[in-house]
Amino acid sequence: MSKDINLFCMELKEKLLAALSHHNIDQNRELIIHTKKGEWFYIPLYRLIEIVSNLYRNQQRIIEFQLQKVESNANQLMDFMYYLARPLARVRI
Repeated sequence: MSKDINLFCMELKEKLLAALSHHNIDQNRELIIHTKKGEWFYIPLYRLIEIVSNLYRNQQRIIEFQLQKVESNANQLMDFMYYLARPLARVRI
């Protein structure tokens, strides 16, 4: 699944770069950001694309990890239910 995430992030990055190219925007241009504290930051567009791509990748890895935990907990619950059901099955017979 990690391979899929990395592939999707590469595709996302390529699509964002293609969108910039389509609108004739140089990826080396910078975004100017003004904070509430009055500070100014210049972020190159290519760096912003890297940040977005990495955030998406990290989010997907967290989701994947949580799903694995849910699967493990569900398996433990099923084992426990089977353990509880065995004595009941003997009583019915």
